[in-house]
Amino acid sequence: MALVGLSSRLTHSLRQLARLAESFSARKKKYGGKDKSEFELLWIEYKERFDFDIEPNRIAFIEPLRAVRNQIVHDGGVANPYLFRQDIQEGRTDNELEGIPFDTNKMLDLKFSSAFPDFVTGEGVDAEVAVSQEQLQFMIKSSLELVKWCAERIRKKELAFAKADDDAHPGRRVF
Repeated sequence: MALVGLSSRLTHSLRQLARLAESFSARKKKYGGKDKSEFELLWIEYKERFDFDIEPNRIAFIEPLRAVRNQIVHDGGVANPYLFRQDIQEGRTDNELEGIPFDTNKMLDLKFSSAFPDFVTGEGVDAEVAVSQEQLQFMIKSSLELVKWCAERIRKKELAFAKADDDAHPGRRVF
């Protein structure tokens, strides 16, 4: 659950940085397309508004963070949820299904445990999402570094905007 909270706080913090920059860099209503994750939409917004790309090594922890969070929230921490019946039977006739021996592993969605084995304990139907203290600490550290890195770049844009505004209006008193 700590990882779920971390994921929420990270997206909140990154969105808040973008919102606070409204005074010097206007936001559009939408960034990116429908098939993007919340983080991908933020990276697109940051690129368009603040003209910086976030280096892949800074955000490598995001996909596991997002996937683990989603597995906990949407599947209750079950690493290998059952497939839907139509997914098991897809492309097979009833006659073909009769001759197939019963195998519970064929009834499981193994995508998560295959993609993120470092976040799984147990096997088959008993597999659960598991986040070690070390994994959590790494993601906390990486999240803090990412927010700081983004905040520093956005602040530079803000200061550049303020300087340009001052240069365009010499002698003007703001307060």
